[in-house]
Amino acid sequence: MKLSQDMRTNSRIDVPGQSYWLAVASIVCCTLSAVVFSAVSRETPFLFFIPAVLFSLWIGGFRTAVFSCVLSALTIDFFLLPPFFSFTLSLRDAIKEVLFVVIMSVAAWFFDRLRIRAEKFIQLQTKLLASAAESIVITDAEHHVIAWNRGAEHLYGWTEAEAIGKIPHQFLQTTYPEPVEEVRRKLKETGRWQGRLHRICKDGHTVVTEASWALDRETGYILQTSLDVTAQSVAESELLRVNRALNALSRVNQLLIHTPEEDKLLQQAVEIIAEEGGYPLAWVAIPEQDSKHSVSVRASAGKCVEYLSKVNLTWNDEPLGRGPTGTALREGKPSVNHSFLTDPNCASWREFATQYGFVSSIGLPLIVHGKIFGALTLYASEMNAFKDEELALVSELAGDLAFALDAIQLRKQAEEERKVRLMLEDQLRQSQKMEAIGRLAGGIAHDFNNLLMVIMAQTEMLSLQLNGPALAKTESVMKSARRAAELTHQLLAFSRKQIV
Repeated sequence: MKLSQDMRTNSRIDVPGQSYWLAVASIVCCTLSAVVFSAVSRETPFLFFIPAVLFSLWIGGFRTAVFSCVLSALTIDFFLLPPFFSFTLSLRDAIKEVLFVVIMSVAAWFFDRLRIRAEKFIQLQTKLLASAAESIVITDAEHHVIAWNRGAEHLYGWTEAEAIGKIPHQFLQTTYPEPVEEVRRKLKETGRWQGRLHRICKDGHTVVTEASWALDRETGYILQTSLDVTAQSVAESELLRVNRALNALSRVNQLLIHTPEEDKLLQQAVEIIAEEGGYPLAWVAIPEQDSKHSVSVRASAGKCVEYLSKVNLTWNDEPLGRGPTGTALREGKPSVNHSFLTDPNCASWREFATQYGFVSSIGLPLIVHGKIFGALTLYASEMNAFKDEELALVSELAGDLAFALDAIQLRKQAEEERKVRLMLEDQLRQSQKMEAIGRLAGGIAHDFNNLLMVIMAQTEMLSLQLNGPALAKTESVMKSARRAAELTHQLLAFSRKQIV
């Protein structure tokens, strides 16, 4: 029931003539009661008609009260004062009647002025509440709406007629910062409660309100005032996300300096991003060069990493490859999904994303040596999370991570080149040593060959002069000399770099 209707019910009756008939009826009742209690009414008959005058004042105002006063005086004169059933009065009774009419009329006028002033004040309050810019809702002890101002209509889209009698918690689908039972307990104990509520309007969009509740312990009514702080809440959320992304960027940059290993760097980086950035999932995707253009997980972190084991995606230009990750791997530029519920390119993963509370996501390419190394993919629990400053920060983070990977690969390449150079230097030194040895061996072999020629010549001449056992010994000397000559030929061939 509307609060304004309650107020009109408590005010005087505005139907023309009805209040006078009710005044007459009240006087009749008072007359009957005076007749019944005639013993008392003969002494103070005017007291029996004071309720009729007050009732007339309440239902019809000052004029009706004056009418009731005059009619009461005439009734008393005719029915209750001697001579009965006659309007003949003594001077004393006439003075009493005049005083009764005057006193009751003055009292009625005074109380009528107070009543009019109170009604005007209540009407002014009602008008101010109705025209207030902020939402003002009054609920009864059972939490049903009994008052709903224009601010509430403008904020939530529900008209007063649609809201009256309903429970705001239900039809506005209110989300409280704490359990509803705790809110009502605090309201009952202290009489007041303040907090930030998320409510869904009639057209489906969500508003954030700063609510202040006050409990009237006598009636159980609750005055709920709400101020729309949706823009402020969005700004605060964006600022919080930007600060988290900035902290993640700072910590990742520190990590890049002290981590020379690629796998360790990627794993620790996604852990920092998920923790500091408040993202439920962060992972690095690597494109596989196979016929299916599949994607493998190089590193992952967050409270929802099991999501990766339930979804399929590629980096080919097909439905499974048109999400942020596949697009970033294929096109080499950031790809943003503002909402899994509305983005048609993310329809393949909408069901699983809803289960894990993902609302938006972004794929950031990691370009190393001018080629797409992989993609850093982040998920958020808010719609339109990756825009403006946060998009710039996460893009910078991906760029720094790609730069670190580039530096790591350059260090690996430099290390490999250094090892090759050291091996070639060792081979050069060994070659120089062998060349020196060959020259030395060639000189020795040449001199030794000259000595062998003399030995062989003398032995040949000696064999011509000997016979018997002595001749056999010279043949043994010649055989050894020939063997030594063969060795010297081999040494000479080695020193001349000939194939032996």
